[in-house]
Amino acid sequence: MSSHPLTVQPSYHYRLFATSNSKGWFAAGISSSLIFSPLPELRLAFKSTSTPFSPQRTLPLSQGATPTFIAFASADTRLLVAFDAGQLAVYDTSSLFTPGSENIQPLHFVETHAAPFRQIAPNPGTELDIFAVVRSDGCVQLFNTNLESQGGWVGSDIESTPVAGLLSVLSILTLKL
Repeated sequence: MSSHPLTVQPSYHYRLFATSNSKGWFAAGISSSLIFSPLPELRLAFKSTSTPFSPQRTLPLSQGATPTFIAFASADTRLLVAFDAGQLAVYDTSSLFTPGSENIQPLHFVETHAAPFRQIAPNPGTELDIFAVVRSDGCVQLFNTNLESQGGWVGSDIESTPVAGLLSVLSILTLKL
């Protein structure tokens, strides 16, 4: 694992740890990579402080690409990664959840060049491959896991910036779509 801390911006929001209970793996963001390992190995690492933790897979990121959010989606078959410059990437977890260090390319990648992300919320249901992102400018965008836009909206002022109710919105969309 990296001994270099992740350089973070105080004005950004971060969520760099996610678990896939259905697949039994976790993902975490470190200085210039994402790491992956089975959950039992993480539990063992917490029990033993004498042995350094070595992840099963390390995915190097492009120079200067700093992840801000990671989240599992589509019944844990996809990993969503947001970067500080507004990019989004979608990875296939069947490739990530294998030992190794070779570079795995995302299935889909888009550069939004928009405001930094405040939140990513995957659809809590399994019937739709949709997720929402909230940017710090108050814009909400809905995407499918092919990173095709499915709509969105903008809050008119700071009181209407939709962050807290995002999961409820996705639940309603699941019922209506």
